[in-house]
Parts: sequence; structure tokens; C-alpha cells
Amino acid sequence: MFCDSMPLKIKVSRGNGWNDAGTINPGDRSGSLLDNKPGVKTHYIFKCSPDDSLSRVFRTRDGATIEEGDIRMLMDTGILEVVAELRRGQSYELQITTGTTDATVKFEHE
Repeated sequence: MFCDSMPLKIKVSRGNGWNDAGTINPGDRSGSLLDNKPGVKTHYIFKCSPDDSLSRVFRTRDGATIEEGDIRMLMDTGILEVVAELRRGQSYELQITTGTTDATVKFEHE
């Protein structure tokens, strides 16, 4: 069964409303983002299952990131921790810091 996708929406804490930051469709490659709070670097990885039954958000605090253009590679030495498992209609929010900007990230499995 092919269904809708899992949109990722990002809200910058000083901005107004949600800004659409992208969509991960069932079976697409995972997306990722980096939280750069002072002293703690956390990688978040998110994906929608191929059958669209759920979406997961993972995190790891170990490893290194290599970025080139729009490609990000995570060299992980730790275990991925599931921080959210979302089914249709569910959402999850987290606070991140990118550079000097704080943001709220909202994951929704539609």
C-alpha cells in the first residue's frame, strides 16, 4: 500500500510558524540533521519505512560527520537510539542548535 510521506517541518525559534524543510517518502534514503549545542554534538537520523507503516527518529552522540554539497555521511561508532517511533497522525518535536540559531524540528508521519 503506497501512502503519503513523512514531512519534516522546521521552526526557527525566532520565526513565525512552521517552514517546510522537506519530505521523506516510504523507502527513501534516511534524512539527517545535526544538533550543535555547546559541548554536545548530536546526530539525528530519520526515515519512513518502505511499507509506510511507521517513521523513526534515531540519535547518536558518537562518530563524525563528513559533508560535501547536499550529501552528509555519518561515521558512527555508537549505537543508534530510537527517540521516536511514529505512526499515522503522530508527531514528535525536538530542540536543536544549528550554528548560532536555535530551532524546533517537528517530524510528522501523515
